[in-house]
Amino acid sequence: MPPRAVRDGSSSFYANNPSNPLFADLFFQSRLRWPGLCRNQAMIVVTFLMEGVYRSERPPMVSTFDNQRLALHDAIFVHFQAFEFHLPGLRVLCRHEIERVASDMPLLTFVGCLNGYREWIVLNRWWFSSFLYQRIRSEMPDAVGEDERAFRPLALLRQYSLLLDVAATLFIAFDDINQARVQNSD
Repeated sequence: MPPRAVRDGSSSFYANNPSNPLFADLFFQSRLRWPGLCRNQAMIVVTFLMEGVYRSERPPMVSTFDNQRLALHDAIFVHFQAFEFHLPGLRVLCRHEIERVASDMPLLTFVGCLNGYREWIVLNRWWFSSFLYQRIRSEMPDAVGEDERAFRPLALLRQYSLLLDVAATLFIAFDDINQARVQNSD
């Protein structure tokens, strides 16, 4: 069951006006709780409610990998919560954050981070499939270099190239199938 916002106190004004900075202030004062969010995720929601921006204030860690992984996890989880609680502006900002973080991660790391998000991937396949296809075919120097560094110690550079080719072929085939379905349903 997804978490629900729980309101302490008697005023229903704040519960009915979630875009109001005063509503966000109740989260900040711990008078309003959103069970299931860690402190950083709650601050992302509060910052969005107060300022209309996505900002993670997680303290930097020694490992860039851990920072990227946690940033992706936070963005996916908050994106799902924004869907559940009808915050479309936050969903858009989370989507941009997911794309930003995933574009800088090694492909192997990115795909590994998606293991626990099957339901989220299914709900968001309309944009996520094309993003994943673009990410796989990406020629961004930073991302490709990171991917090669991640696959090299595993002696899998040849397999990495094959993975890109197979994945690209599958995404093109799935896209063709989806377009054919749309045309047949018209």
